[in-house]
Amino acid sequence: MQNRYLDGENIRPKNKDETLKLVGKKVKFIRDFDIDKSGRGYVFPRVAFITGYAERCIEFDKSTYERISSIIEMQLLNEST
Repeated sequence: MQNRYLDGENIRPKNKDETLKLVGKKVKFIRDFDIDKSGRGYVFPRVAFITGYAERCIEFDKSTYERISSIIEMQLLNEST
């Protein structure tokens, strides 16, 4: 499935197994509140490495967690990006 806000394919995981396949990968993602709803069309994506899965959440580097359901789109980045 193509991303609406980010370039490329949407790789947002839907469950634990899909998340664990992405461990160690660098991703760019946006959550609902990262999208400016004022009509100007700004999007504020985040970039992080996926380090694990815990209680329906994706664990990112720097010990941050985001619920899978809160992520709208996710894009896989090259290691050099």
